[in-house]
Amino acid sequence: SPPLRRTTELEVCRARHAAAPQRAAPRSMASKAAHYASVVLLVHAGLSTVHFKTLVDDASLVPPPDVVVEVVVAFLLATYAAVSAVPALKPVRCGQDVTPETQDTAFHAPDFEVVHHRGKSLAARRRALAAGKGGDLD
Repeated sequence: SPPLRRTTELEVCRARHAAAPQRAAPRSMASKAAHYASVVLLVHAGLSTVHFKTLVDDASLVPPPDVVVEVVVAFLLATYAAVSAVPALKPVRCGQDVTPETQDTAFHAPDFEVVHHRGKSLAARRRALAAGKGGDLD
């Protein structure tokens, strides 16, 4: 029988995330209630502002403070509903703390290595010319 191989933490992490179903988290009752309450409050604030503008001749007046407070509360409720409906975040890479990767291995691009350059041939030519003339080229 083949020898048993130890599974690494990276392999376990990848297998766990591959087997997990990708579905959205169900929204809680509080999240749904906050969403609908924010919609109702925004609609009511809009209707109150329209009603206020029909009662007043000056269009430059701001809405009453209760309408402004209603809009702020609706905004906070909508923000809570949106944030609480987000499922738990998953790691970007499974084994980023497990793999002992350095900067050199992570960003290694062999296409940009300079292996063959003229330095070797120029040094050989310089030695041949120096040996032929008997002098130094520096």
